[in-house]
Amino acid sequence: MKYTYDNDNFYSGTVYADSPAGVSEAPPEAQGKLRPKWNGTTWVLTADYRGTTWFNSDTKKYEISDQPDDARTSPWVEVVGGTITSSFPPAADYIFDYVTKEWIPDIPVLETKARERRNRFLAASDWTQLPDVPISTKTAWATYRQALRDITAQAGYPTEITWPTPPQ
Repeated sequence: MKYTYDNDNFYSGTVYADSPAGVSEAPPEAQGKLRPKWNGTTWVLTADYRGTTWFNSDTKKYEISDQPDDARTSPWVEVVGGTITSSFPPAADYIFDYVTKEWIPDIPVLETKARERRNRFLAASDWTQLPDVPISTKTAWATYRQALRDITAQAGYPTEITWPTPPQ
């Protein structure tokens, strides 16, 4: 048996009993957009976006992909079953998961933004720890500053953060 592939090296679905074309190794089963692709030595499951309809939420125009590796990013979203998966992410810093077909938080970006915000709050309160600051002020602000450092230990971090309130 010979398994053939197309010009983009994706499994074509054609099997020949005896042919010089194709490879002897059987391809794995396709899984959604993940299709078998011959890499020169073996089959690998690779996303294939040919024929995928995309919607641009900025221009409000549709386009059909002719590229196998056309994994577009915002403002493009995939149209699944004739329905736009979602015109916009539910909030900034969300990415589209093409496996679950849902918008999900972009955790690394949210973590970076949370740390940057925390660091700005810490820098703005550095003055409270100087030697000439009264001990009562220093103690109250030290508690606040420690709570800022502990935000990464919160259960919902980084998607849900309860920011501490600075002392008055």
